[in-house]
Amino acid sequence: MTTFDLPSGQRLSKSEDTRRRIVLGAAAVLVEKGYAATRLSDIAATVGMQAGSLYYHFDSKDDLVEEVLGFGVRYVHEYVRAAVEDLPDGLTAGERLYEAVAAFLDALLATGDLSPAHLRTFHQAPPDMQERLRPGRRDFGHYLDGLISAAVESGDVRSDIEIPVLRLFIINSLERVIDWPESLRERDGRSAVDMMRTLIFDGVRAPR
Repeated sequence: MTTFDLPSGQRLSKSEDTRRRIVLGAAAVLVEKGYAATRLSDIAATVGMQAGSLYYHFDSKDDLVEEVLGFGVRYVHEYVRAAVEDLPDGLTAGERLYEAVAAFLDALLATGDLSPAHLRTFHQAPPDMQERLRPGRRDFGHYLDGLISAAVESGDVRSDIEIPVLRLFIINSLERVIDWPESLRERDGRSAVDMMRTLIFDGVRAPR
């Protein structure tokens, strides 16, 4: 269990809170510098610590980077699953997929630098680290495939687009929203979510 997996309302110990600050600081540095140029001294400076103190919490730079990348994925995926499970009974498969897309974008925007750090750093990370992180990415892909498949079978989503293609389109489209100017993302609490759901499910064709 990481410090981020604690039950809601449970207080972090001083050590756990420090570990969390280090992870968030490392995410900010990774977004700015990328994997190769990121140094532990940069991360330490960001969180107001001595570089040597980081080794009390993480064995190496790669250990810390893997925690950053892994947590960002876990948080987003668990957030989406929980949001879908909390939906009321009686919704169609298409409506469940629609709400999953909204939850996905909400989670991406809520993670601060964690999601951008994953997007920038994953393919720069060592191959063995990528392999350890891939199962979590694949699991969420399979989960989305199930939601899309159910929506196709119910007739809520067109059946002439391959499910993996639609899943990648949804994921890649939503992940890019975190690069939007803040004036677009924060103009209205739900504007980015509503806009992306409209684009994904209705496209850009004007109604006749």
